[in-house]
Amino acid sequence: MIKKCLSLAKLLSFFLAFVPSLSAQTITIESPTSSEDLTFFRTDDAITVQEVIAVRTGNGSTNFRLRHSTNRAAGGTLVTNNLNSNSKSVGNIAPLSDSTIPANSWIWLETTGASGTNVTFTVDLRYTVD
Repeated sequence: MIKKCLSLAKLLSFFLAFVPSLSAQTITIESPTSSEDLTFFRTDDAITVQEVIAVRTGNGSTNFRLRHSTNRAAGGTLVTNNLNSNSKSVGNIAPLSDSTIPANSWIWLETTGASGTNVTFTVDLRYTVD
């Protein structure tokens, strides 16, 4: 019986070694405006975005999108489509447009609308390394 348990544990360890681990990057903006253009982070590795979720405090909402490119001065490719984030509890999940980001890419956040008072806006990007 002990030998079977050890064999099962080894087998489980073997399979878990191939399961990609989820990583995350988070950005928070106090009093966002309707024209933010903020560098979020740069990735050395190719990554696949699994989820983008946004939440805020205060009253109002914030419209945003994420972009990526190896050249920060370029227009970039949309990671997410525009999302009006107005959740104060569980967050709003952004629809993904292009979830595959090449190595050596910049990821940035653009706002296209903002309203309300005492707003703190947070975006969490969850991804796996390819």
